[in-house]
Amino acid sequence: MNCILCQIPPLPVNVYDPDILDAYPNPASNEVLMHTGMINGPCYLECYDLGGKELFLAYQFDDDLGRFVINTSSLEPGLYLFKVSSSSSSRIAMIVIQ
Repeated sequence: MNCILCQIPPLPVNVYDPDILDAYPNPASNEVLMHTGMINGPCYLECYDLGGKELFLAYQFDDDLGRFVINTSSLEPGLYLFKVSSSSSSRIAMIVIQ
């Protein structure tokens, strides 16, 4: 007997990847919530435009909760790269500002 259910391929499962910097909402306007995954300890935040110009470098902060909010209200509409770095790793997110 040929089972119809056996012929359906399995659905993809979204698995949380600790190496990805989650940022939302995206697109954003006034603020972005970032989740840094497994980065622990002191971190730095950098923001770049698509031309590679560094727009700001945030002060050192402790990322005990793994998340923080960035005020983006002063950024012009466009596409930006946000990089969070620690002594052991770094992660990048692309954010659209409306």
